[in-house]
Amino acid sequence: MQPRPTRVFTTSEVLSGRLSLQGYPFRHIYIVLPASAVFGGAFSWSKGNEGMVDQLLSAVEVVESQGWELVCIGQDGRMACMRRIDHR
Repeated sequence: MQPRPTRVFTTSEVLSGRLSLQGYPFRHIYIVLPASAVFGGAFSWSKGNEGMVDQLLSAVEVVESQGWELVCIGQDGRMACMRRIDHR
């Protein structure tokens, strides 16, 4: 039995090009800031953490270009939920 694929990917994986969602079996995923960013103070949408918000939104745009859409961004600005667009 194959291990279950994760639903959680970091912005680092996305922005480095290491993430390929081609053939991914699930419809919903989370994109999250890496732990180093979270512990660095990216806990709110406030002046001073624009870089972290920019990193998250940049990763969202990369994943959108692969046929996914943004569902929501967590109130704390640390994660984004995305859904694969079904073209039926």
